[in-house]
Amino acid sequence: MLLIAKVSLTQDSLIIMQYNMLRYGSQDLSVKDSLCLPVIAYVNPDILCINEVLPDYPDSLERALKTIDTSWTLAPWSNVSGGTVVNVLLYKKDKVSFIKQRTVETLVRDIPVYWLSVADSLTLIIAVAHLKAGSSTTNEQQRRWMVEALLDSLSAWNVNKWILTGDLNFYTADDTSYQLLTNHPDPRFRLVDPFPAGTWNNNALFSLYHTQSTRDTLLSDGGATGGLDDRFDFILPSVRYFEPPFQWDTFYVFGQDGNHFNKSILDPPPIPVPDSIARSLYFCADHLPVIAVLSLPTQPSSDTIISSRTPSYFHSQCQIISPHGTLLSTINNCQQILGITTITGKHIKVNNVRVVVPQNLMHQIILITYEQATSTNSNLITHVKILVTQ
Repeated sequence: MLLIAKVSLTQDSLIIMQYNMLRYGSQDLSVKDSLCLPVIAYVNPDILCINEVLPDYPDSLERALKTIDTSWTLAPWSNVSGGTVVNVLLYKKDKVSFIKQRTVETLVRDIPVYWLSVADSLTLIIAVAHLKAGSSTTNEQQRRWMVEALLDSLSAWNVNKWILTGDLNFYTADDTSYQLLTNHPDPRFRLVDPFPAGTWNNNALFSLYHTQSTRDTLLSDGGATGGLDDRFDFILPSVRYFEPPFQWDTFYVFGQDGNHFNKSILDPPPIPVPDSIARSLYFCADHLPVIAVLSLPTQPSSDTIISSRTPSYFHSQCQIISPHGTLLSTINNCQQILGITTITGKHIKVNNVRVVVPQNLMHQIILITYEQATSTNSNLITHVKILVTQ
């Protein structure tokens, strides 16, 4: 059966993944790729922001990613500052278009800034940074210099909204750079932190948001140890990216369950991903990735084919996934999920067979609207109530 109808505004999701890959290129690439690529393939992002790539190896990373999806494309990058590692951005060219890249040179390492086009008409401006590490006053001042150089450049380029991703090495929300970014007087540059502010370092109250370290013992790659007790990795959109038509579905630390404070991610209880992915996270890097899911408006034309089914779709299955990757529920005979309605009546439009439920809907009853996989016209659109629990 072929369904043709006039349709209204729908939503398409864009997944941004921020990942410090721990000196990509410093060990045998066949080994490193076997450890890291399963994580990226599992998350299946559209934009990949990477820290700690050795300067000779961005092209190698692109070639590796093309083995899992040929649409992966490396955006231009730079190393004017002469850093021992560089920041890069890769994107899927079938969903994202590259516009331009500019470089902010700092005393430590370059901060590349990217202009990307999505959903045909919307522009994302993303800066990928790796700020100076360390908790000393001198280290904090160096982070401040890097952030001030970035903000000065954004102002000179007349940027009015942007997204900062990266390993920012903030031990606490009191860091002067974090304060400058999240309390900037100019809304063009003011960033929004989707997670709670506080003293993250070695504080169990923030265990759900810690991103380093995945290990509690020293491995041959030299990554940090001590278990998960620091929040270093961020995706921070500016305040204007929270205005229509932009809608953020969720932000989360991939693989983080809040139960591994000062522990390795391989310690019990198992983190909410397959065992093979947990081991890949552990051995790939000492950081966990941070994920953001953005709903992008798309406007199909009138009389657009919105669903085309063949017998291969019959008795298919849709999945409801937690922000941490846990399978919460399955819906049998489901062609696609069309929307989620909250207990307060808010409707979230989706168009997928695999939906990640936003963190703020966890432990709530939600109404799932879905299209049945059926060979008849009867009961084509139906609903199911789900209590979203872990």
